[in-house]
Amino acid sequence: MQHLNELERQGLMSWRSEEHAWVADPDRVVQALRDGGFQEYKREIAKDNRSHATSGGMWQGLDPQSGVVATVIWHATPQEAHVFVEIDGRPFEGNAWAEIDDAVLGALTEGGGRLTPGQIAKRVGMSEDAVRSVVSMLAEQGKVRIAVVELPHVVPTKESLMRPPLARVPVSSRLHADEASAS
Repeated sequence: MQHLNELERQGLMSWRSEEHAWVADPDRVVQALRDGGFQEYKREIAKDNRSHATSGGMWQGLDPQSGVVATVIWHATPQEAHVFVEIDGRPFEGNAWAEIDDAVLGALTEGGGRLTPGQIAKRVGMSEDAVRSVVSMLAEQGKVRIAVVELPHVVPTKESLMRPPLARVPVSSRLHADEASAS
C-alpha cells in the first residue's frame, strides 16, 4: 500500500496504537487508495441530525485487476477523524513502535545527531537501556548510523570527532601480514 505509506511518511496519517486507528483526513485516505488503483463502488456518509455535520462514513473500493476490496470506515469529531482501513479483509495498521522511533529520531535531529543514550533518554522520557535498544534497532534498519564509540574515561576532543574513520582491513589480510612478519 505504497500510497497509504506515503501519507504516513508525510505526516498526513498517524497511527494511534491505543485506539487501533489512524488519525487522518478520510478523503486523503480514500484518494490514496484510488491512486493505488481502487475504484469506488460504495460510499456512505453519516451526518449529525442536529448540526448536519459529517460524523463519519464508509467507503469501499475494488481493484479490478486483483479483485481486492479496500474498506475505509471513519468517525469524525471536530478535532480529528479516526480512520480504520482494511485491505482484502485484513486491517491496515501502523507500527506500534513508530511513535517511539519518531521520538528518538526527533531528539537526535534536534541534538545535531550527536547525543548519548542518556541525553536521548532525558529528552524522550525513556530509560537509557530502552533508548540503547531502540537506537540499535534503528541502526539495524539503516535509519541511523552509530559513528562514535567513546571510552568512558577519555573525553573526546573536537579533532577526534572530526577525524575520518580508520580504513578497514579485512581480518584475513591482517592474518597473512602477521604470518609473514613471524617467519
